[in-house]
Amino acid sequence: MGLKERPAVSRVEQREQTKSRILEAAMACFARLGFEGTHFSHITEHCGVKRSTVLYHFQSKENLWREAVKSVVERFDEAFSQSLNLCDPSSDQARVRALMSAFIDALIAVPQYGQIYLREGSSEGERLDWLVSNFGPPRAMAIGFEDRHLQERIRLSIVRDILGASLISVVTLGPMMEASLAAALGKKPAGLHPMTDYRKQELIEALMLIVFPL
Repeated sequence: MGLKERPAVSRVEQREQTKSRILEAAMACFARLGFEGTHFSHITEHCGVKRSTVLYHFQSKENLWREAVKSVVERFDEAFSQSLNLCDPSSDQARVRALMSAFIDALIAVPQYGQIYLREGSSEGERLDWLVSNFGPPRAMAIGFEDRHLQERIRLSIVRDILGASLISVVTLGPMMEASLAAALGKKPAGLHPMTDYRKQELIEALMLIVFPL
């Protein structure tokens, strides 16, 4: 028997595949280099297409950045949801622990989320305004608590910023610090995320004291 021929890929499918490759390259470049540090040449070299092709699909660097960030948020929210679904929180304290645990897992699974947050979150302008409106993962933002006072503390006070910034900073900067330490010691990076289960629980318990002070 002869080998079956693969069905021809339609032009529509080819365009979608090319667009997907560009988007993957953009996510990697914007996360690693930031908006200002990323040039079209970085993206075209990464995905193997011409600049004109990138502009055909996304019209401008700004549009490409927004679409790339949207894709990162969608992936982060999916990873967060999958991790959270494994939990069965029975109290507000259990919900907060489950939320932070799922957030950490998602940051490890989708490192571009934390990288973009750290690179773009401190630069005032239209991109920061856009991030404020679009960077919150929907599932995480939708979690409610029985205690209304706790709900307000986590949603509307500085506690929210402390939790988010602490989780993103520790988890996202961890691999960078591990690589820097390895370089200083003349060793190769282990290639593993340094957020072990023990350190993860340490981080969660430290932040629990902020949410539920003694």
